[in-house]
Amino acid sequence: MDLSETPINLHDRVRIHNTPLTHKKKLAGLVGVVHGITMPSRLEARGEKIEIIGHLTEDIAYAVQFENFQETIWFASYLVDFVDYNAGTEISIGSINAVRLDTGEWQEQSGQKRKFKNDVELFFAETLQNQTVSTSTTGKKGFWNWLKKSFFSK
Repeated sequence: MDLSETPINLHDRVRIHNTPLTHKKKLAGLVGVVHGITMPSRLEARGEKIEIIGHLTEDIAYAVQFENFQETIWFASYLVDFVDYNAGTEISIGSINAVRLDTGEWQEQSGQKRKFKNDVELFFAETLQNQTVSTSTTGKKGFWNWLKKSFFSK
C-alpha cells in the first residue's frame, strides 16, 4: 500500500524527514503523533505567530508530539510523513466516545456504534445533532482542501 498520498490528520502517527535542518535539531527520523494542524496565514492575519520548523511551501503546519518531549513542535508539511493511523487512540467529543481503527476510521464505543471516517466527521456528528458529514479525501491534501473551501473561502 502506497502511503505517500495518505492525508495526514489529527492523531496520526508521523515520521519527520531527514533533512539538514531536522538533523541539526536532532529531530530527523523521529516518530510522533499529530496533535494539531493549522493554516499559518490565518494565524498571522489575527496577529498570532507560531515557530515552525522548515520553510512553508503550502499553508499547512502540523504540531507533532514526541514521546519523552514536553512540548509539541510545529513542522512545515513537507517534513512530515504519514506512518499509520495510531489505532487504539481513544477520543471523546460531547456524548460520543470512540476508538481509532487501523483503517483510520473512528468506531463509536457507546450508543449507535457508528463509524466515522475521521475526527472532523466525528465532531460534526456530535455538533450537528448526529448528522454525518461526508469528508471525502482524494490525494494527500484533499481533506484540507475541502476544509479550506468549506470554512475559509472568501
